[in-house]
Amino acid sequence: MPPTKLDVDPGTYYAAANVCFRVASALCDAARSAGDALSECGGMAGTYDEGAQWAVFYDEYAADFYTGVNALVEALENYGDVLTQAGYNYAVAEQVASQSSIAPEMPALPDYIETSLLGPPPAAGGPGVGLLDDGLGLVGEVGIPVPDGDTVKLGIAAGVWRVLATGNGMTNLPMDLESAAALFADTVGPDVEFVDEDLHELSEATADLIVAANELSAACAEYRTSLVDLRDDLERILVSLAQELAVTAAISIAAACITFGAGAVAGIAASTRAVVKYGVIVRDAIVLWRSAKGVGAKLMFGKDLKRLRSNLQRIRDLGRRTKPTQAGPPPSVPAGWVNSPARNGRGEVWQKPGSTGNNDSMRIMDPSARYPNGYVRYYNEHGQPIDLNGKPGPQSSTHIPIEPDGSFAVPKGW
Repeated sequence: MPPTKLDVDPGTYYAAANVCFRVASALCDAARSAGDALSECGGMAGTYDEGAQWAVFYDEYAADFYTGVNALVEALENYGDVLTQAGYNYAVAEQVASQSSIAPEMPALPDYIETSLLGPPPAAGGPGVGLLDDGLGLVGEVGIPVPDGDTVKLGIAAGVWRVLATGNGMTNLPMDLESAAALFADTVGPDVEFVDEDLHELSEATADLIVAANELSAACAEYRTSLVDLRDDLERILVSLAQELAVTAAISIAAACITFGAGAVAGIAASTRAVVKYGVIVRDAIVLWRSAKGVGAKLMFGKDLKRLRSNLQRIRDLGRRTKPTQAGPPPSVPAGWVNSPARNGRGEVWQKPGSTGNNDSMRIMDPSARYPNGYVRYYNEHGQPIDLNGKPGPQSSTHIPIEPDGSFAVPKGW
């Protein structure tokens, strides 16, 4: 039953909205910084079957993580808009009820964050050679691919995900949203229960992403450790081979490959027998490692990030109106330009054929709490967003609101 008496402070809604905006910015900054570091870790899983399978699971979860971050950032921003609008509505109602001549002012809203975060590059790949034998023929006798995952890149990726999950930029965010919900403890209003539930849902989604980052860190660290164990075993085997060949072999272990450099080996017949023998030993060691470690087959994650994204859709849609239908391209779209869905799924992009990035394009975005009918953004030939004067500018002047009838302004010279 709705309360019979309201006890509402608009400032409470504004304060909670600011928490949402701040958490969205911090989350985006942390995920973007991690993405930049992870861009150096492409091809870390190797090319052999189990490594490629590990990469399939890792890539999907990492992609879901970044898609989840985008969805959560958009949900936080939209909910900040909703809370700001609700607080302003209460302030106006209070002014009318008190017959005050001083009209309330709606707080300024921060610019939207561009949520086109890029995820890490594909993990599959590598040199394709996990063992070099200086022409001795050992690799041929092994007869199966030698794992070529990159321990250096895996270590970097494990560290990046760990910092993302445990750094100050992330760990406090769920509690910040819980604290925002607590602001409404003394508020009496028809929407307080819903606000509390929504903020807790946003907090839980943030916590789920932190858990997912920890899982990705653990997956990379465990895989790296298993590769180190295998190469340690192979090194011991190669040392025994060198002793049997009566040579001083140069054995080195690089990030993705182990090298056995025996140089010129005396006694061809004896060498051949030893190479055949140790080829089998190396193969058996790899087969045993595959069976014991289960790389790829054992890679499992606990959070359903696809469901997280779906659950956030309700909050992302709060306060939005139905977008006016548009038959064909808007009049301001140059002839011959083609359209495609916006990367965040919340609008469409029209672009000059052959252009890359944002060059020579315009975005027509769906309605939101801040832009009830949507907005348009124009980009020049250099990929810069432009304002109505045709000059590059910030989001505040380059987000052109769409009117209720579906029309919108066009920059000079467009």
